[in-house]
Amino acid sequence: MTGRDHRTMQEEIFRAEARLAKLDEERDRASKHLLELKARLSSIQKNKSQHPPMRQTSLPSEPVRLSSKQKLALFMDLFRGRTDEPQALGQHQEGDQGILARLQQRVGARCVR
Repeated sequence: MTGRDHRTMQEEIFRAEARLAKLDEERDRASKHLLELKARLSSIQKNKSQHPPMRQTSLPSEPVRLSSKQKLALFMDLFRGRTDEPQALGQHQEGDQGILARLQQRVGARCVR
C-alpha cells in the first residue's frame, strides 16, 4: 500500500465518521420530535377522556306544527338581541314603532325581553 492509498483511505474514513456523526445528530433530533408528538397526542387523548361526548338528541318522527303566534314567539325568544344595550333597532325618531312592533300587533304576540 502506497502513501497515497493510505491517505485516501484515511480521508474516506474521516468522511464516513463525519457522516455517521451527522446521522447521529439527525436521529437524536428525530427521536426528540417523536417524543414531543407522542406527548401532545397523549395530552389530547387525556383531554378527550375528561370531557364526555355530547349527547345526541333524536329528532321527532313527525314535524312539529306551530301556529303563527307560536312561531313568532319562538323567533322573538331566540333572537331577542342584547340585553346589556338599550334598544336602538325597531324604533324610529318620528315615534314610529318599527317593523317588529307592527309584526307583533298584526300577529298578536308579545316580545319577551
